[in-house]
Amino acid sequence: MKILYVLQVIYKTEDSLGDFINTSILNNLFTILNTKTLDNQINKLILNIISAFALNDDLNYNIRTNYLESLFTLLIEYAFKLREGLKDAEIMQIITNQTLIGRILRLIFSLEKNRKYFKFILSTKILSIFIDIGNYKHNLSLYAHFIKEINSLSDQDLRDIIKKSSEISNPKEGESQTIGGYTIVELIVNL
Repeated sequence: MKILYVLQVIYKTEDSLGDFINTSILNNLFTILNTKTLDNQINKLILNIISAFALNDDLNYNIRTNYLESLFTLLIEYAFKLREGLKDAEIMQIITNQTLIGRILRLIFSLEKNRKYFKFILSTKILSIFIDIGNYKHNLSLYAHFIKEINSLSDQDLRDIIKKSSEISNPKEGESQTIGGYTIVELIVNL
């Protein structure tokens, strides 16, 4: 727990955040976050730290390439958990954590090169709500409608989001990608 507070201080004071934070720190944060027995309060702290990291373009790209599936999976797992009989305090903690995940996802979406992945994963209705939030917005109340819509999706729609997020691979330059039976090739041409 102390290390999380240290990281929180670092991200608030470090000017060259992308140079300071390496992949092992992100790896450790996501490993802790994905521990199913972890306390929701610790998850909240970790999600706030990751939100700050997502403001740095290099870290934003790193989060998208390595942890986008993990973020969507956690968001959907929380939606499934809300369908269980929980106490009001637990429900509020879960919704807060979902909102923090929504903010991280929206910060990732704010970079133009990341948008195509979200267009593939989210349905048109959910994507339009997601886009309406706006770029680099930190006020958590702006994410309430998006989280409400995610939580109101059917079980199958939630599973589809997880499936689509897992289908996204990160091909190396020059490789093709297969999505839904179609081979996708990104061409860059100098004219």
